[in-house]
Amino acid sequence: MFRWDRLYLGGGNSRRVSPTALEALGDDVVVVPNSAGIVGGLRAWTLRPPTATGGDA
Repeated sequence: MFRWDRLYLGGGNSRRVSPTALEALGDDVVVVPNSAGIVGGLRAWTLRPPTATGGDA
């Protein structure tokens, strides 16, 4: 089980999620284009891991 702040659905069949089903999932689930996943992946690679004290370096 995962707890997320926001869940982004993207890729092949995500566009087929009906508006009714998307509404039932709640406001924290969003359908996004594939390009958003690529940009997000690049961003994840540029993040630095937290230091031992918990702060960013």
